Amino acid sequence: MTSNSAASDFMSSLPFYVTENATLIDVLDKIEMFGLSEIAIIDTKFKVISTISKKEIAQFFIAKKIRKNDARAKDILIKTVLNYSQNPIVAYPNSDINKICEIMELFKLDYIPIVRNPWNKVLIGFVSFSQVQVTLTSIAETIICCL
Repeated sequence: MTSNSAASDFMSSLPFYVTENATLIDVLDKIEMFGLSEIAIIDTKFKVISTISKKEIAQFFIAKKIRKNDARAKDILIKTVLNYSQNPIVAYPNSDINKICEIMELFKLDYIPIVRNPWNKVLIGFVSFSQVQVTLTSIAETIICCL
């Protein structure tokens, strides 16, 4: 990667998020649809307020002795079980892509939400590890073809 690559160069607008009013089943379905291990939670103003992982949801189901197909599970809202994080892991459009990849690798994240700025965590996109790899592979192939 070049040292001047920013998050905005790799940003996607795929909907890797759910609202805090989603049910646990909706959250699990979306996590599974995108093949993620965690997903961002946003409030009604599109601010990233937390993330939740498949593991955390599974732990909740185990603690409450509920199964995914249990009728009770269909009514449980994510906001009732969410551990609100004061500092969810996010990045900004001008964040260095190398640092973002290091953070994703360190915390074993599939992606990082991109927000406007530190004081306004409105969601504007995502950077996923796989998208960075695809983009870099495409750039490398283009360079090789031009040689």
